[in-house]
Formats: sequence, structure tokens, C-alpha cells
Amino acid sequence: MSPRALEDSVRPRLGSGAGARPLNFTVRAQPMRRITLVWGIFLLLEVIALVASLSAGYFRSELGPFLWGVGFLLLLPGSILAGPLVEHALWMTRASLTAIGVAEILLSIAVNALVLWVGIVVIRQLRRRVAL
Repeated sequence: MSPRALEDSVRPRLGSGAGARPLNFTVRAQPMRRITLVWGIFLLLEVIALVASLSAGYFRSELGPFLWGVGFLLLLPGSILAGPLVEHALWMTRASLTAIGVAEILLSIAVNALVLWVGIVVIRQLRRRVAL
């Protein structure tokens, strides 16, 4: 048989630039990133702050102001930055007070996560410098 006949009968021709290896569609499991203890505690505290902040208005007894205080303290320092930013951006819009409050809480959590992340990075850098 001629080489041309073998080539046409065995496999289709490869396009220009195509590799000679067949495609491998095997899916390998990626190792899951574990939540560290610090981030786990952060998530727990932020969930408590979220629940306390959102449920404080439903209680007319002393529990309402207590829950508001717990939510406020647990959302620090984010609530100090997020409150004025969100209120300034949304106060003259058609957003309801509930929507503004939820936006403040969510932005507070985001700011707190950023502050925690920066703190972790700074501590790691300080530990590396001390270890050298």
C-alpha cells in the first residue's frame, strides 16, 4: 500500500498546528481550600452580627436595643465606614430604609473581611521578617 492510502484510511488528517496527542477529557478533582480557624471565627461573628442587626427591630423589649448593639459592635470597623457611604449614596434615591440598612450591613461585612485580610497579610509579612 502506498503511504498516502495508509494515511487516509487510518486517521483523519490533523489540522495545521494541531498536536498529535488525543484530547484528554479526564476531570481531576481540585483540592478544596479549607477555611482556616481565623476565617471560620470571622464568618461566625459576622453571621451573628447579621442576625442580630436584622432581628433587632422586631423586639420591643430590652432585647431589641441589645441585639442592635451586638450587631453594631460585631460589624465594627466596617459599620463606621459603610454607614455614611451607603447613606450618602442611597438617601435621596427611592431605596427603602430596609434596603439602605441591608446595604449598610453587607458593605460592613465586606469592609471587615478586607480589614481582616489585610491584617493577616501584614502578620504573615512580619513573621517572615522575624524568621529571617
